[in-house]
Amino acid sequence: MLKIDNLKKSFGTNKILDGINLTVVKGEVIAIIGSSGTGKSTLLRCINFLEHGDEGIITLGNTIIDVKTKNKNNILTIRKKTAMVFQNYNLFKNKTALNNIIEPLRTVKKISKNEAESIALKYLKQVGLEEKKDVFPSKLSGGQQQRIAIARALAMEPEIILMDEPTSALDPELVGEVLEVIRSLAKEHMTMLIVTHEMNFAKEVADRIILMEHGKIVEDGKPSELFDPSKNTRTIKFASRVKSL
Repeated sequence: MLKIDNLKKSFGTNKILDGINLTVVKGEVIAIIGSSGTGKSTLLRCINFLEHGDEGIITLGNTIIDVKTKNKNNILTIRKKTAMVFQNYNLFKNKTALNNIIEPLRTVKKISKNEAESIALKYLKQVGLEEKKDVFPSKLSGGQQQRIAIARALAMEPEIILMDEPTSALDPELVGEVLEVIRSLAKEHMTMLIVTHEMNFAKEVADRIILMEHGKIVEDGKPSELFDPSKNTRTIKFASRVKSL
């Protein structure tokens, strides 16, 4: 479904992605873990061209893009097939919860106002916030805002959802409500690529876990493999460092 071949990205002399190779199959949930600065967020941003890679091939479905020679049509095609959930929600502050979901449906998918409203209400209900449809982001908790951001992503009916540390900006007591929504999506076999620092959540929800170091994927496997105490894996060492912080 999603295939990345030899993806590279540098900022000046700082090499952020150093030849990433990754395949994601339909319905798979992959958690990406690793220390700050290892290229996790940049990888997601390069997939949907919020950042432009320097080299590599990105294939999504029947769309194949050489990042060196991409054009506006390529980028638009990829963005129609993907949806991004950001750390800090990225909601329109001057729009209600409902209109935050309606806006991209109208502008990107060119859907009629009535149809867009019906779709938006459907996904607000799915994340448990139908009663907040007329509320502005400033009146919502961080957890509620992130759930609306997830509903907005779902409403676009993407082939894959990219989540960039969806709980990192939340107070600890609000993390659970967002993780519960993501758990429900995993049970529905929504294809997701999730950058996260929540180790227990990654072990529970992900079909595969990827550990990144210095812009490379250094481990890739099932949680049961990478967290097997009998094996001397880098993932176990990384998780122990996270717990000690």
